[in-house]
Amino acid sequence: MKRAHMTLIEQVWLLVAMTLFTTVLASLTVSLLTARDYLSQQLYAQSVSGANALALSINQYQADPAMSETLINATFDNAHYRLIRWTGIDGKTRLERVNQQLEEQVPRWFQQLLPLTPRPASANLSRGWLQAGTITVEAQTSYAWIALWQGSLRMLAWLSLAALLTGALATIGIRYIRRQLHQVVQQAEALSERRFVTMAEPGTPELSAVARAMNTLSGRIKSMLDEAARHIDQLRAATLSDPLTGLANRSRFEERMIGELADPQAIAEGELMLVRLPDLADANKRLGGDAVNRRLKHVALELQQSASGQAGWQAARLRGAEFVLLMPGAEPQAAERLATELGQRWQEASDSAASGWRAALGLTRYAQHDTLPAILLRANEAVTLAEQQSGKSWCRYDPDGGALPSSDFDWNKRLREALAGHAFRLAFYPVVNGEGAVIHQEGMITLPQQGASALRAGTLTAHAARLGLSPALDQEAIEQALLSLAGQRVIAVNLSAPSLDAPYAFTETVRDRLQASLPKGKLALEWLEPGLAERWPAFQGFCRSIRPLGVRIGLEMTGEHFNLLARLHEVSLDYLVIDGALIRGAESDPGAQLLLSNLLQVARMLDLDVYAKGVTTSAEGRQLLQAGVDGITGPGVSAA
Repeated sequence: MKRAHMTLIEQVWLLVAMTLFTTVLASLTVSLLTARDYLSQQLYAQSVSGANALALSINQYQADPAMSETLINATFDNAHYRLIRWTGIDGKTRLERVNQQLEEQVPRWFQQLLPLTPRPASANLSRGWLQAGTITVEAQTSYAWIALWQGSLRMLAWLSLAALLTGALATIGIRYIRRQLHQVVQQAEALSERRFVTMAEPGTPELSAVARAMNTLSGRIKSMLDEAARHIDQLRAATLSDPLTGLANRSRFEERMIGELADPQAIAEGELMLVRLPDLADANKRLGGDAVNRRLKHVALELQQSASGQAGWQAARLRGAEFVLLMPGAEPQAAERLATELGQRWQEASDSAASGWRAALGLTRYAQHDTLPAILLRANEAVTLAEQQSGKSWCRYDPDGGALPSSDFDWNKRLREALAGHAFRLAFYPVVNGEGAVIHQEGMITLPQQGASALRAGTLTAHAARLGLSPALDQEAIEQALLSLAGQRVIAVNLSAPSLDAPYAFTETVRDRLQASLPKGKLALEWLEPGLAERWPAFQGFCRSIRPLGVRIGLEMTGEHFNLLARLHEVSLDYLVIDGALIRGAESDPGAQLLLSNLLQVARMLDLDVYAKGVTTSAEGRQLLQAGVDGITGPGVSAA
């Protein structure tokens, strides 16, 4: 595709080149014309000198014809003259010598371009007191031509050298300006992509003024985003967090569990740990409220640290001295090791402080078909058993059955075999707008099983992350999406943060694959928030590399890291997905409504579309659309 106009740098280069060419041409022309005029004057002076000298010599011999011819021949042969002519008083030529030889060392075109036409000189001849005629002499131009030609070559060489040096200096200057201009262009492009970055002001005053204006705009918007993110974080703390420990409160935990159990895209199974500190009232009387609060904060910190770095894990305080640790995708063995470690640690701390405190821990396994009351009932039964026994700080109480693989080896083998055989498939869920039209189909990766329901995306991604197979699983999801693209269908694929642990390999592989066969505007890549904050530079690199291919990029916010909202301007996103746990109860809960309103405000500042996930009822969906959400998806959503 041809460009309609030259770039600014190309125009500057053209101006420099034209200036240098004009300067060299003008300098060479003036120099050559000056040299030609000087040589013409010298030739005329030579002709005058020759004519006078020859006339003086002939006059000494009284213009004797024989002697005059000898003197003329000698002067013509020994000097550099083109013409010597003796004209009598009657006007007739008595003797003439002419050199018609052309100078072969000088190109003919040069002689024609700068002709040398020296004037002839004349002197009178006499015989005594009588006039004998006129002697005319014209100097030879051969040496003048050679001098002019060689001088022009030297002049051209020096002027070319000066032009090259000037061009080199101009190149350095233009590169300096180009770097400054490129920085300004990059910042302008970043603003157009809703990335509000700042840059050092260039040394060029004009560019400095532009950069200063854009820096001011970026700074103001970043300040607004930071303030909005702090406000949202405060709202989350007020509505979704326990004020003493900072953990998620019971309402937040229950909303998440209900949403995940109802969401076919969520992790289908995992472990739940219930932690109870017995005799809280007695400890409060004996040790005081401050000591009890310190103990509760200590337990909360331990649980929070256990959940940190584990995708999807969440610690919450249910009430009083009861805590819960949700471990989606965790294996029973891993949960039991953690329970043993925490129990021993807390027992040692209690013994060393001689406080008589102890913690009882209960484990239970949950699956998609479970209900929240049943899960909590089993966990409570496990804690009750742990309180009644000595020597062991935890007990397990599980429902019967369970057909899922239970060891790392089983999962590793199953996932690798499925990847090698391309056995994964995508399950599609529509994201619809207020008119019921499908914005795109969210493709969730699943693994079909013979005689059983398919393994769902949440379970697969959790185990893939644990086994280091996230990049392969995400690449397979993209591959399945490319196979499913047809007509006007747009597909969004979920990607998980652990894939960015090898950012170059994953990003380059995905980019090369999409460049080969991606219909523009047909694919969206949706990143899940858990683990993304720790891999933010790699995520930025992925967005910069993939977005130019016409791929939409989204981010699903679960609310664990609301501080990411203040950094969204650093990446080029197209849309934001709000997890169902954040919008649960938005039709009636003022706190949830305020949180949603602030999330929408941040998204609008960045010109992002907003989709709500995990919508369970049509009434909830209508409320979200009326609040300003651009699209909804979930069990309670159907396409028109």
